[in-house]
Amino acid sequence: MDGANVEISQAVGMDNIFIFGMSADEVQKKFREGYAASSYYHNNEKIRKVVDALKRGFNGHTFESIARYLLVGEYGIGDPYMCPADFEDDCRVHNLVSDAYKDQDRWNAMSAINIAGAEYFAADRSIKDYAEGIWGVKPLN
Repeated sequence: MDGANVEISQAVGMDNIFIFGMSADEVQKKFREGYAASSYYHNNEKIRKVVDALKRGFNGHTFESIARYLLVGEYGIGDPYMCPADFEDDCRVHNLVSDAYKDQDRWNAMSAINIAGAEYFAADRSIKDYAEGIWGVKPLN
């Protein structure tokens, strides 16, 4: 729950957004504790099956580079985005999304609220905010 997720949830309400994964504070704590993506692979059968499937590949294409990224990474730090650490919560929220979609009235209402709330994220507003608050420039007209 950081950055855009905070802004989106404020625009549409927590009942109309699906948030999953660790908070920014939880991520920092996990890094301090010594995050090791490979430990999730070794200790979680579901994650192991997913990563092994990536290694084997699909339809003649392997995804060994993705599996290696998740477990070892470029410089010995596997997956700095902590996908394995978030995996169980991702699965939990996937089920919540599936349940919400089955209730078409609820899904349609959530969709409409999200569409209406998206106006805040328009490029014109973002550029105006950057121009005024970061770049210190004013419009020509």
